[in-house]
Amino acid sequence: MSNRNYSIFKTIFAAMFLMLSINLSALTISLKTDIIKKNGNFYLKVKNTGKTKFSTSKLIVLFNRTANTNTIRKTIEANSEKTLPLKIAMPLLKGSFNISCILIYNNRNTLISDISSAIFDFGGAFRVPLNASIQIKPIRIKNKGKISIYPFDRSIIPLIRAVLPVELKILSIKKDKAGIIYTVKNTLPKFRNNYRIYFTCDKKSKVKGRLVNTAGSISRKLSTVKRGYIYNVKRTVIYTVIYLIIIILIIAAAVKLRKKTENSEKKRLITAAAIVLILSLVTFFSYYQFPNYVFWDENYHIASAQKYINGVMFMEPHPPLGKMIIAAGEVIFNPNTGVDTSGFTKTDYIKKFPYGYSFFGVRFFPTLFAALSGLLFFLVLYSLFKNILYSALFSSFYIFENALIVHSRSAMLEGPQLFLILLALWYFIRIWNKKLDISNYFKLGLITGFAMAVKVNSGILFLLFVFLIFKEYWSDIKTKNFKPLMVRNFAKKTGISILGILIPFFSIFYLHFAMGNKVMNHKYYGAKQNYKKILQNKQNKNPFKFPVMMIDYLKFMDEYNKKVPKLDLDKPGENGSYPAGWPLGIKSINYRWSKSGNKARYLYLQGNPLLWFFGFMSVCVSIGLILARVFSRHKVRNQKIFTYISMFTIMYLFYMLIILQIDRVMYLYHYFIPLLFSFFLSYLLFVYFKENQINENSKRFRNIIIALAILVILVFAFFSPLTYYQRLTPKQFKLRSWFKPWKLKNV
Repeated sequence: MSNRNYSIFKTIFAAMFLMLSINLSALTISLKTDIIKKNGNFYLKVKNTGKTKFSTSKLIVLFNRTANTNTIRKTIEANSEKTLPLKIAMPLLKGSFNISCILIYNNRNTLISDISSAIFDFGGAFRVPLNASIQIKPIRIKNKGKISIYPFDRSIIPLIRAVLPVELKILSIKKDKAGIIYTVKNTLPKFRNNYRIYFTCDKKSKVKGRLVNTAGSISRKLSTVKRGYIYNVKRTVIYTVIYLIIIILIIAAAVKLRKKTENSEKKRLITAAAIVLILSLVTFFSYYQFPNYVFWDENYHIASAQKYINGVMFMEPHPPLGKMIIAAGEVIFNPNTGVDTSGFTKTDYIKKFPYGYSFFGVRFFPTLFAALSGLLFFLVLYSLFKNILYSALFSSFYIFENALIVHSRSAMLEGPQLFLILLALWYFIRIWNKKLDISNYFKLGLITGFAMAVKVNSGILFLLFVFLIFKEYWSDIKTKNFKPLMVRNFAKKTGISILGILIPFFSIFYLHFAMGNKVMNHKYYGAKQNYKKILQNKQNKNPFKFPVMMIDYLKFMDEYNKKVPKLDLDKPGENGSYPAGWPLGIKSINYRWSKSGNKARYLYLQGNPLLWFFGFMSVCVSIGLILARVFSRHKVRNQKIFTYISMFTIMYLFYMLIILQIDRVMYLYHYFIPLLFSFFLSYLLFVYFKENQINENSKRFRNIIIALAILVILVFAFFSPLTYYQRLTPKQFKLRSWFKPWKLKNV
């Protein structure tokens, strides 16, 4: 690598690492807590000693063998303190009682910790000092273990009652002569804490004719998190280490490839590809678990993914592959051990997620595919016109596109779909200028089949086969030279293309049927009697039964889409929009919001307006260029580039024309596929009109394109609070409402 290229690489890497550190440093959380009693009422005193606001957290109050939960919707600014009232009923029995709170930060799966406990005297005349009548046998609980409670006075053994932390699930309770043994399971083994075990016992003594309830508590130290602190770990360090490991692996692989490569062009290509991939991983994976709440169609897709995990039969309006990919992350990482997700299999739309649910697994693979698409986008650009620098610079059109990031890194389908579409485009361009054989058609068919197994609108890729056929047989078609050999070859390639598409498409559906034979709540999704018998007889894995199940599924998809309502702009809260307005970003969708004080967080499907403007203008110029060629015999500067422009323009227009024929409500993210086509057109037009300056390596022209890429990043950064769910004041939000038809609404 030359010194110049090495300096550029260092600068980009340093800037990326700085951006990452700044983003992640905001996640530092440190809360100091206590419980106080004042005028007979109880209050939770919380001091935020960290740099991040504390808001919307669950509070579990353990009191006199009962657990009450409520949600604190207060916001505590950084370095400030608030006192929050606790709704605790007075005890039925007089005496001394334990009050304990378990506070969970809004990233709920991160840590569950006992924050405070105290013994309050309610006027009882009798009090047993701590450990005077109870002792706990020491035990270290990792996954499963036993807690033995031994009283000094064995006469009170039958009267002991213990309250264990919510993380510890009681498997069995056994009484013996020495005491009571609780067999428990740690439901969150990855997040061990200081567990405090609370117990009460009804002593056989009377105060004013009533039994006296006594209480105590014993601590079991299972980690270094101290009592009184919920979370004092800088997640900055954790995430930075993860990102650094990924970055180091990518750089190491790139360096190894460079050493094995003698061609300097390939070395520079590997370096550029590594930089693009790193930047894409950063923009897509940063905060990808945030918010730790469901939004948009995740309610549907996570329910479907869980059905695969539990082997439940279901039907859906989309093909199965996307939900299988979502389920794979949950199975591999299994972040919800101990969380009750059984309710997911009984519904198609999850309204309420269980306490402590983590989105780490279900969002991982969609996010990974979306990030890897940044590399594929770069490779497509390079295949169109082999210039490493400009391919890398125009890759910013994908890497720093806000709407693609906010939607594709969720438990939804567009991440895997766009990856497969870009893979098909890359392969298509690679074989376009080569002599085609029958295997090329088959391989392209396989990729197309997998893409359609995620979403059926991937069928726009059929046009790629049309382009290949026209390229090979246009001269024969034009001269009407239909020789038997030509007809046979044409039929063979058409047939092998269809076979390539159908094999993965139907294979994925077969897996879908094979994985689900349980029927929940007698819900068959409109399956006919034959399908019901197949399920009852456990024959869903029988390939000979596949046609029956496939026909019922396709009928369900058709009937479901017919029931989807039409666009109604007069309906309050309508998020749909006319496809004709999509190129201008009409209309944005507020996926989620939360307000605290005078600031609010937003998760908006809002694109980078600079990129959408470039894409729309590129489509208009491309159409004009093609019309000029057709009607005025415009002299083509570069036939190869003009052909690419024509193909992407046809794909763009064909997609939009089909969408305009659909009368059901459609949303802005349905524009993602033609949006990518418009980005490729931007690059191709740039090459078409400025090829001479590129070949001459014009420094002035190069600096202009670098400035454009920087401007793209700056606009992305300006709109990033809407992408990464960051707080904005009403004034700051209004500054981002550039175009009224976007319909950005401040809450």
